[in-house]
Amino acid sequence: MVPVSQAPQTALDGFCPVTLMERMAVNPADRAAWKKGDKRFGAIHNGRTYLFASAEQQQKFLANPDAYAPALSGCDPVLYAERGQLIDGKRAYGLVTPDKHIYLFADETSRSRFEQSPAGYSAAAQQAMA
Repeated sequence: MVPVSQAPQTALDGFCPVTLMERMAVNPADRAAWKKGDKRFGAIHNGRTYLFASAEQQQKFLANPDAYAPALSGCDPVLYAERGQLIDGKRAYGLVTPDKHIYLFADETSRSRFEQSPAGYSAAAQQAMA
């Protein structure tokens, strides 16, 4: 247990990554995929605090956190690949890829660059995480 005051930065603006991934798998346009997490159900993974909609969602995350957490702990994969910089991405510029990975970008320009060449940026992010 970590006191809230000592917990790392909250990922995904406090939205539940498990709900996001499960709902997006069924319907990528489902706005209900963005469900706020509950502070009673949290976990720390790779330097970020994740909040979950329920204890069940929390347990799913804990069983396989990399399946639900954003790539590079939410840092922008384009800025990492091009400059070697770990700059936090923003949920507003995020996307879920067809292969079920969450990527967050610092701005619209980074997201556009990723969308033009997703394989290269994804590979760089996956290699860094390995």
